[in-house]
Amino acid sequence: GSGLLPAVPVTAALREAGALGLAGPRPRLSGLARAVLAQLTALHSPDLLEIVLISADGSRPVEERAAEWSWLGWLPHVRPNHGQDCRLLLAYDREQAAARTEELLRRVDDLTARGTGAAGTRSIPAQNTGGSGGWGSGGSGGSGARSYPRSYDTPLIPHQSQAPGTPGTPAGPLGAPASGTLSPAFGTPTRSPRRPSWAKDEADLGGTGFPGPYTVVVVDGDPGGTGLQEALARLAAVGPRAGVHVLCLAEVSASSASSPVARTYDTACTVTPTLRHCGAVALLSGDVASTLQLMRVAPGGPVTPGVLATVDAVSPAWAERFARA
Repeated sequence: GSGLLPAVPVTAALREAGALGLAGPRPRLSGLARAVLAQLTALHSPDLLEIVLISADGSRPVEERAAEWSWLGWLPHVRPNHGQDCRLLLAYDREQAAARTEELLRRVDDLTARGTGAAGTRSIPAQNTGGSGGWGSGGSGGSGARSYPRSYDTPLIPHQSQAPGTPGTPAGPLGAPASGTLSPAFGTPTRSPRRPSWAKDEADLGGTGFPGPYTVVVVDGDPGGTGLQEALARLAAVGPRAGVHVLCLAEVSASSASSPVARTYDTACTVTPTLRHCGAVALLSGDVASTLQLMRVAPGGPVTPGVLATVDAVSPAWAERFARA
């Protein structure tokens, strides 16, 4: 038949969005982030992908943060391969967070200066102006623009298993350890007929995109300090041109009738300021935060209702077994 299949993954193109934000209650948020990173590292070798963790939010004890992310230390993807002055690319204090961020910004600036980065700066409307994204329909008109660098070529992260009867872009088999979760794919460029007007493919821009290697920077919470916040915001904006993509986590209550999407998004941006610079966000919702709403985001906020999906997550024990395998 022609009906939509249940439990089919839908994709979020990180190389199109530039940076991706995840927001929701801590237990479910952590499980989702573990699933994302497990599939990223399962499908990409350390030669192609490095993982950098910035978890320096002083509102949580450092022991709690270190325990939550300890499984990452077993992955070869967090070992420094670019001359970084550290044992592992795991930052739990502001000094280390600033050092890792500055190293990445220097790398982005060097690649840009040599002309080896991907697409340059483009002006992106503050609101979706006509049409709708492949992740949902609708979107209001608006005016104004913001200079925002993007890479629009290849999908990097397929998204959650799709709820029956909702629109989205199905993804093929991912070979990942947990089906229906966020997972990476450096694959063949795809074009959705329902993408917003500002979402151009790299081919349309006359480039071929950044060839790699790539870096995913996990920003867990607010590391504090105006200078570091601004540096991370810049990294989220300009990093994609050099293959550096931010995965931003914000601990907030699940979206609900009493806390609609717009309010939850604003709260998440307050909790983790870097999230405001993500081109796509995924908000956990429902009584037990088992539903996820994936939306495109312009500088003014979400521009589409998004796609509803069912969340799959993995436990700390599963993640450690995976990392040590």
